[in-house]
Amino acid sequence: MTELATDLARRTPARHALPPRTSDCPPEEAEAATGKAIAPMALVTVGEQRSPDQLRRLRREGIPLGKALPWGSNEACRVLVERSPSMILLDCSLEGERLADCVRASALIAPVVVLREEGPRMVVSVQGADVMLKCSSGQNILAAFHAGAFDVLDSRAPLVELAARLMADLKRCMQAAQYRRPLWSGGSSPSQRLLFDVIVRATAPICCHDLTQLLGTAWEPLSIRALRARVHRLLPIFDAMGLPLVIDQWRGVFTYRVDRWPAG
Repeated sequence: MTELATDLARRTPARHALPPRTSDCPPEEAEAATGKAIAPMALVTVGEQRSPDQLRRLRREGIPLGKALPWGSNEACRVLVERSPSMILLDCSLEGERLADCVRASALIAPVVVLREEGPRMVVSVQGADVMLKCSSGQNILAAFHAGAFDVLDSRAPLVELAARLMADLKRCMQAAQYRRPLWSGGSSPSQRLLFDVIVRATAPICCHDLTQLLGTAWEPLSIRALRARVHRLLPIFDAMGLPLVIDQWRGVFTYRVDRWPAG
C-alpha cells in the first residue's frame, strides 16, 4: 500500500483532542505501553519513504502516525484489516493516472489523505529577503481528488500547518467512522483477509482493477488471473458466512459484490 500525509492549517493542533503522549514512539508502541487506544491512522508509502525526522516531528505535534507501511506488504495488509483505520495517509510520489489508481484502491478501505511534493520550486527576492515559491499545474491534485481523495497535502508545508491540517482531517474521518473488527480472522495470509474484508464491507460492486492495485506492489498490480484465483479460494468462506458472492463480467472487466452486508 502507500503512505499517507496531509497539509495543515496555520495554528497549533489541539493536542488534547487525542490521547496524550510524551515520547516519539509510534502509536502502536504507545498504545501497548499505556493501554489506551490511539486514534486510528495508517501511513502507507508508495515510492520513496518520508524522512524519519519529519515523522518524529509530526508525532511531537500530536499526530498519531505509526510506522510507515510499504504498499502491498504483508505488514500493511495486516494493519489495514486488523486495526481498521479511520483514515489512510498515502505518502505517494506517483503522477497522473498511477496516482489516481492508488487513491481508488486505498479508498476501498478508508478515506484517503494524500501527502506529496507538488510542483517545482523557485526562489525570488522580496524586499531583500529570499522567498520560496511553489509552482504547480494542479493536475496531480485534481487527479487525486477525482479518484476520491479526502484531501491532498503538500509535504513541504510548514510543520505546524501540516500538523493542523492532518489533525482536522483525522477528526472529520473519525466522526464518520467507527472501529470494526475483522469479519474473518482465519487463513495465514493478511492480504487474503484484507481482500475478504474489503469485498464484504463494500456498499457497491468493486472493480477488479481496483483490487489488483490494492493487492499488488507499488510498481506492479496483481494480475487478473491471480486475483480470480484468490477470490476462488475465498468462496467457501463466503458460503460459510451466508454471504453469496456475485461476480459480474462485462467486456473483460470483473466486479465483485455480496447480496447482503453484515451490520456494523
